[in-house]
Amino acid sequence: MKLQSEFNFTGYQNILIVDDLLATGNSIKSARDIIVSQNSKAKVEGLCLFSGL
Repeated sequence: MKLQSEFNFTGYQNILIVDDLLATGNSIKSARDIIVSQNSKAKVEGLCLFSGL
């Protein structure tokens, strides 16, 4: 996973990551790692929505 270079999370305190499928959790974990690398004080939560597909 990579982030668009012009986007950063330094101004955010509370961040919710939403994913539509949970298999290994790697997508949510990777997104969290990117956010925390830019803003170690951010509170990051993950939410997975299971779909019927």
